Amino acid sequence: MALGLVRASGNASLVTWAVAHRPPHPAFADLVSYAGIVEPDEGRWMHARLLDPPEWLRPGAGMRVLFLHDEGDESIPAFRLDNRPTG
Repeated sequence: MALGLVRASGNASLVTWAVAHRPPHPAFADLVSYAGIVEPDEGRWMHARLLDPPEWLRPGAGMRVLFLHDEGDESIPAFRLDNRPTG
């Protein structure tokens, strides 16, 4: 398979997710991490950080990418629900 760049819409569907109840390192003690697998509209599944709490998540839910920026030049993709619950 050849590698290359593909323009993506930023839309995806949630396939599955997991909650890390215990931080992998003490530096992350204040963060609860939700990781999932999303299927972008363009096809291939990808691992991603999820930004919504697990009680809001459902298989097949519409997701939208946003990019988190660290202290350097890195942009890290993360996904948030398209239709987030209110109230």
